[in-house]
Amino acid sequence: MPFAFTTKYQGSPNVSFTNFPTHLLTNITSLQIHRTKYLDNRTIKDIANTCGSRLRNLALIDALYMTDPTLQYLLSHASKLEVLSLKGCIWVSDTTLSIIAHSPCISRLQTLDLTGAKGLTDAGMHAFETSP
Repeated sequence: MPFAFTTKYQGSPNVSFTNFPTHLLTNITSLQIHRTKYLDNRTIKDIANTCGSRLRNLALIDALYMTDPTLQYLLSHASKLEVLSLKGCIWVSDTTLSIIAHSPCISRLQTLDLTGAKGLTDAGMHAFETSP
């Protein structure tokens, strides 16, 4: 039976994910992390290495400091992903869409939430819609 792990850090905006317990995520298929302003690239890569191959649902809400190369690394480990939410990730751009379109999970991806993305253009959306 899939186990959904949801974590919401509340309180101080200075929460650090330096010691995020990625080792606890081994059998996770659904992961939602909200208020991920301080989630760093290293931790995201640790998540990819720990449970990426099992993930079907991933939401990284407000992941302000994640980069396209880190997302590419994450998606290369998450070929079973069906739902991806990068809501509030203002860094999302046409390049990000291209990475998603060419990732191993694209054939299974059913839902993509990019609400709040500021770097998307009509040209990028068109390229994504017409990608193989």
